Amino acid sequence: MHETNTFQPRKTTYADFAEAGDRPPLVRGAEVLTRFDGMNQSIVGALEVLRPTGATLVPLLWTSITPALCTGPGTIAARSPALGASAP
Repeated sequence: MHETNTFQPRKTTYADFAEAGDRPPLVRGAEVLTRFDGMNQSIVGALEVLRPTGATLVPLLWTSITPALCTGPGTIAARSPALGASAP
């Protein structure tokens, strides 16, 4: 929900998303459906709209980064662990 700052010289790493500063850290799987209950996060609104539809929700992961910490384009190392690979 936030654009990447492409003017930063430092690359975004896995750690930037795993421990997202003032935001909840990376969450995987079914925990995504309950982890944010009562929070003011964009995913809460999406879940509130989708749940009553009867849709089968199959969450993979949720992650975020504090905008002030946004860094340049993500590295392959940053994306791979978020998708289940081991951290570098």
